[in-house]
Amino acid sequence: MWIILNQKWYKSLGFKWGGDWKKPDRPHFEYNFGKHHTQLAQMYASGKLKEGYLMLG
Repeated sequence: MWIILNQKWYKSLGFKWGGDWKKPDRPHFEYNFGKHHTQLAQMYASGKLKEGYLMLG
């Protein structure tokens, strides 16, 4: 129930909510820092990591 109530708040902060997807995944929230998921995957694959975190800058 909290997910349904808070999804508007999370979305207002820029998060994507799995409940809006073609195949809904309601407990899922994600933040992609303005990048498409394929861009993030390419950055991860290229080794742009520091202490386990993807470096976006």
